[in-house]
Amino acid sequence: MKTLSTPLALAAACLALLCAAGFRLEAATLSVTSTDNDGPGSLREALANADNGDTIDATGIAGMIVLTGGQLLVSTDVTILGPGPARLTVSGNAASRV
Repeated sequence: MKTLSTPLALAAACLALLCAAGFRLEAATLSVTSTDNDGPGSLREALANADNGDTIDATGIAGMIVLTGGQLLVSTDVTILGPGPARLTVSGNAASRV
């Protein structure tokens, strides 16, 4: 068995492992395009698909997001941008936390 003996070979092996693992070097921006509780374009879907460092952009929608599927789970380090409370609100529907 051959060993990696040069820094270049070691760097190449590390790069190959990162690529195989699907590691992203840049953060993504996920757009919220719907006030629906879930599904395509929803805040819930964006949070489920977000990775650490991503930005969730909800600046293009207005109205109320009514949570009918329980509270939102924020499990990554994300930034959420919105148009402000005068244009977009999130309601727990008297059944869950916001």
